[in-house]
Amino acid sequence: MVEMIVMDLDGTLLDDNKNVSEYTLNVLKRAKNKGIKIVIATARSENSGKRIIDLVEPDSMILNGGSLVKNKDGTILYRKLLSKETSDGRSGGI
Repeated sequence: MVEMIVMDLDGTLLDDNKNVSEYTLNVLKRAKNKGIKIVIATARSENSGKRIIDLVEPDSMILNGGSLVKNKDGTILYRKLLSKETSDGRSGGI
């Protein structure tokens, strides 16, 4: 039994024109009606994926390459921020 569908946006859910087809939206709606959770997983930020998120209305979103996980109500389930040293390049890393 399928309990969850997790999908990327670019090259997976979106077509070459960065749109979601009506067929795909209908399939996702039918899956939701059967109780299957819909999750978007993307390297994009929430702002960058907002148009698609609003269209698909996923149950959860894995954003920013996995550093932010949110429920559809906006509840943050997981967040991993870069340290100040890493973000400003002073850590001596890459």
